Amino acid sequence: MFLELIKTFVREKWVETIDADDLILVNKSYVLQDFSEKEADIVYRLKTRDKNVIFYVLLELQSTVDYLIPFRLLLYMVEIWREIFNNTPQYERESKHFRLPPIIPAVLYNGAGSWTAALSFKEMLDRYQDFCGHLLDFRYLLFDVNRYSEEELIRAANLIAGVFLLDQKMRPEELVGRMIYNLELTLAEMQQQALLKGKMEGKIEGKIEGKLEGKLEGKLEAQQEIARNLLLLNIDIDTIIKATGLSPEEINVLRKQLEN
Repeated sequence: MFLELIKTFVREKWVETIDADDLILVNKSYVLQDFSEKEADIVYRLKTRDKNVIFYVLLELQSTVDYLIPFRLLLYMVEIWREIFNNTPQYERESKHFRLPPIIPAVLYNGAGSWTAALSFKEMLDRYQDFCGHLLDFRYLLFDVNRYSEEELIRAANLIAGVFLLDQKMRPEELVGRMIYNLELTLAEMQQQALLKGKMEGKIEGKIEGKLEGKLEGKLEAQQEIARNLLLLNIDIDTIIKATGLSPEEINVLRKQLEN
């Protein structure tokens, strides 16, 4: 789900280079020294495929707007860097080649109102405009559940998009129905494109048959994927049957696959 979140909503080059096999959840609590009741929610250690660059993503979960979030994120980042520095042998950290890993801060917000906190750290500094070029600054990623349109989330058609839609108060059966409808529109569009591209009647007929067979298989796979996602969300089987058209036996097979 974390990878889906990043790859669905972050349009940056580094996302394409993530090595999914080298994703590690950092099992450590980073408690702020000055905010004893606050601690970092999720920290992931990742590596790129091409250059093997190690970096971290710090993900904060917020149900209310916290106007101190840029400052809090900075303190978390410093705590992570401090631990890495202390765990690095002295001869390595004193070398001119020593580098701290990049940390990408992010906030996942599912509150009812708009997110109105500053999006960059410098905005918390008084009259920062007067000192441009000399101030520490960073801009965190913001995943605002209510900012994404239903059309955009349905088009994504993955688990994290489904969670966002359910968080926007959409009923599970309505969500699945819209996903299937969107899939059928896509298949119809593919069929129309196949017809337009055909030049000879015989070739067109053969292509249509092949496309229809592929589309039926693709629709079944899509229904199965939607059913898997709903099972992960603990939706009852009757609702999944109505939404996907799959039989109870097919759904039980999918459930056993997920359990394994």
